[in-house]
Amino acid sequence: MSWFFNVLLGLLELFNKKQPEKQNKVEETIEMARARHLNNGKCPKCEEILKKYPGLDEELYTWFISYQRLVKEAHVSCAGRGKADQEDALKRKVSKASYGKSPHNFNQAIDLFKINVHGTAEWDVTWYRNFVLPGVLMNPNLVWGGNWTSFKDYPHIEKKDWKEKVASGKAQLVEPE
Repeated sequence: MSWFFNVLLGLLELFNKKQPEKQNKVEETIEMARARHLNNGKCPKCEEILKKYPGLDEELYTWFISYQRLVKEAHVSCAGRGKADQEDALKRKVSKASYGKSPHNFNQAIDLFKINVHGTAEWDVTWYRNFVLPGVLMNPNLVWGGNWTSFKDYPHIEKKDWKEKVASGKAQLVEPE
């Protein structure tokens, strides 16, 4: 799928050079295509999400980049989360934390999902158990939300020591209050 996408982008860019009067539409199409998640092991959309708020925990960032090279269908839906996004997540009941209480608010967590071969996003518990959990277990500094007893959060991966980092000032809110 990714080779096809790259060929299509190349053709669109070539067409763009030969048809200058249609340049804006072609550029808009190219940008829309680039804004999608790609199962190529180095997804630009994931990179954009990871860098939305500066200061994502370096170990967490490095783990995901390495992990995605091995599990190409793995993607990030959320990394750092600002106040409005956190309150929205709380309202939608995908989080139990208000702003300032979630590791996402301190760039200490990411949420993952899978894109299948048809390009459809999936949140399949079996995939998390068979593919995400083993990857997390390779790093003793990470915690998988699927192992929690009270609130199973299968997409969630966080730094084990995030609360200590916040208490010591080594992790800051992505949007200071």
